[in-house]
Amino acid sequence: MERRSVELKLRRNLLTSTSTIGLRARGFAIPLVVGAAMAWGIGFDTQPAYGADVVCAPVASGSPLSGNTTCSGGGDAITFGSTTANSTVTLSGVSIPAAATSTGIAITQSGFDVSLVDSSLSSINTTGGAAQNGVTMTGGGGNVTVTFTNATSVTGDAAGISLGTTGSGNILLGTNGSVAGATFGVVTTAATGSTSLTVANVTGTAPGAGNGAINATSTSGAISLTVSAGGSVATSSPNASWDANLSSSSGNVSATINGNLTAGGLKAVTGGAGTLSITVAGSVHDVATLPSAGMALGAGSGSVAINLTGTATVTSDHFNAIDLGGGFAGSGTGDVTLNSAAGTTISAPHGNGILITKTAGNISGTLNGTISGDWAVNLTTGGTGIINMTYGGNVTGTDGAIRQVTVDGDNTVHITGNGTVITGGNASSGNSSIRASATGTGNVTITTDAGTLVTLGPNFVAAAPAIYGSALGGNVTITTNGNVTATGLAAPINDGILGTNTSGAVTISANGNISASDNGVRASTTSGNIVIYGNGTIAANTDLASTGDGIHATTSTGSINITTNATGLILGSGTGFLSSGIYATSSGNTTADINITTGANIGNATTGRLGNEG
Repeated sequence: MERRSVELKLRRNLLTSTSTIGLRARGFAIPLVVGAAMAWGIGFDTQPAYGADVVCAPVASGSPLSGNTTCSGGGDAITFGSTTANSTVTLSGVSIPAAATSTGIAITQSGFDVSLVDSSLSSINTTGGAAQNGVTMTGGGGNVTVTFTNATSVTGDAAGISLGTTGSGNILLGTNGSVAGATFGVVTTAATGSTSLTVANVTGTAPGAGNGAINATSTSGAISLTVSAGGSVATSSPNASWDANLSSSSGNVSATINGNLTAGGLKAVTGGAGTLSITVAGSVHDVATLPSAGMALGAGSGSVAINLTGTATVTSDHFNAIDLGGGFAGSGTGDVTLNSAAGTTISAPHGNGILITKTAGNISGTLNGTISGDWAVNLTTGGTGIINMTYGGNVTGTDGAIRQVTVDGDNTVHITGNGTVITGGNASSGNSSIRASATGTGNVTITTDAGTLVTLGPNFVAAAPAIYGSALGGNVTITTNGNVTATGLAAPINDGILGTNTSGAVTISANGNISASDNGVRASTTSGNIVIYGNGTIAANTDLASTGDGIHATTSTGSINITTNATGLILGSGTGFLSSGIYATSSGNTTADINITTGANIGNATTGRLGNEG
């Protein structure tokens, strides 16, 4: 073994010195090569000399990089320890094999711009010896560019590809081959310059908690990642790391996932005024069993945009699928937009499908894909921030489907799309299918379109309405043009629609059919006025186990106006039992009127307790 080591070392020295002399005085190159060949049994055939650096010309490996050069054939390294001019290094059929002597490609740019490109398929592999990166480029303030368009593969016994620069230097990586690292697959560090990464297949272990198989960090520069269609990025340690981790202190951060993140999901964080933009057309899947998320996001005062297109899926097996403000990073005060196309899926069987918790800023968007979770959608903002969301796909909650909370800003829920079903789930903690509230002076508006259905799950065992809107001074407006069902439940004490308020008004227009095991429509205020329109059929107390009313309205000092038209039937159960068709009361000392106008039968109630009972 000792002899073999000495021979390999001498062989490499001879071949390397031959190449160097050959560049200076080519007439001396042949005798030296022949002598070395005779001494060590090296034949002049097409086999690459893997004990030496890859041949590069006109600038040889091992020399300062002084200009463009092309490297071809086999060897164990391409090394430029310094750079004296902007340069391009081209790989033409380079093969650096897995071997104890392989050290990969290492370029120190010395502040100059350097591009590493391939003109044909090449392969770099540093496994088998001491831990070495497959490709290392250190910009020192220069622009760092790697462009592999010919399926060149890189495998590192440390990182697959490691790129770094300082100052305003930019990093650009584009590869359509596979990149694998025993540590990071791809790792980049930048300062104020931008980082742009386009990858196909990347794997790595991502050492250290919170890192990623793709790990891109920047002081204040922008970071963008694109995973190509058909590509796959995966960490082999999802409990400790992410598939991709993108972090800038204040630069814009964006990710376009056309391929797949398969194990650890995505973490993308910025601060300051940096914006965050995530587009998924492929899939993002988090399988971690320790705290994680499908997409863990963080922001400062900049805007956040999340967009799912095509048949995209975002899934977390054990935690939240999409998480902004759940503890991984700050949620910020900028506006958030959420959009998903029909055919997309967001799923979190043991967490929130979407969790966004903010202290300020608006949340808006249209979600036409399917969403499931516990809650399926859970949105909160503070201050004067508004929430304005439209749901056009099925939303299914393990215990609660849609939860939206504002303070002084308006809170709007719109359910649209023929056949859309909002299901609140089967658990016991009492969450509604739709729960929208304003804890300050904000208004709450809930609208469902014709053809939609809001329902509680069949095993629901807690007292919760299917639709619940509440405010503390702003107005509550609930309009149901679709049907609402809260019947056949394990605990028959559920209202169909509930609106509550203090000094603000509650207006409920039940244009679709309502079926509930307790009250069909219920409204309650302190001093705010109550207006209820019954234009569809309202069936209450359907399970004969409650004392629910068709319409139940109570206030302390506000007025109550209830109107049902010719199609606004109020029905009891199949046996004709119903506590009251309409129940309206003002409990305080008031001169406010209670006005009731009926255009259809209000049921088989023996009494319809109407009027001022204060």
